[in-house]
Amino acid sequence: MIAVLKGSFVFLADLIRQLDFPLEIEFAQLSSYGRGKESAGKIKVVQDVRSDIKGRHVLVVEDIIDTGLTAAFFLDYLGKKKPASLKLCSLTDKP
Repeated sequence: MIAVLKGSFVFLADLIRQLDFPLEIEFAQLSSYGRGKESAGKIKVVQDVRSDIKGRHVLVVEDIIDTGLTAAFFLDYLGKKKPASLKLCSLTDKP
């Protein structure tokens, strides 16, 4: 599992408690904001995952999908690392 910081941390903790199988947790931090709260339009990876995900099953845990741009960027970014599978789990999907 890869949790997108900082928002998904509490959701991740609740999700982990419900799962009954071994798993590894990684954290990543992304930024799509400029100086204020308005999106700068450009997404960057501030903190990357530390483990090699090649050939592994990966679940990205996010708290809120707002426009979907950040999630799409991150899934594409991780997909280039050749995981066996790549899925997204979000607490909320804003319409």
